[in-house]
Amino acid sequence: MNQPLDARRIEALLREVGLEVAVHVAPTTASTNDDARAAGAAGQVAPRAFLAEEQTAGRGRAGARWHLAPGASLALSVLLQVDVEPTALAPLTLAVGAAVSDVVEALAPGRVREKWPNDVWLD
Repeated sequence: MNQPLDARRIEALLREVGLEVAVHVAPTTASTNDDARAAGAAGQVAPRAFLAEEQTAGRGRAGARWHLAPGASLALSVLLQVDVEPTALAPLTLAVGAAVSDVVEALAPGRVREKWPNDVWLD
């Protein structure tokens, strides 16, 4: 059985590599993206990461609905404060997906694939 995600441990591991990120873990959420948007609207300071092992009302491209089954996947959204034009953010999503894919590939060679535009699949 998988261990539940531990926000404090994740924060500590991120600090070890020089990243100060507030981590929020929910066993189940409707949408990590909605969680991040709500935090930003409430004035919470970035960067913040929102993780869930089950997502019940996620949205993909063109509003496509999708969900994550418990224990089978990991949903992650990150709240950042950036000083760029909104049109410049689309390429950032692609770059982050590719970077995450590269890191996971280094840890699990040959077991990773990307699903456009920024989903990373292991096995």
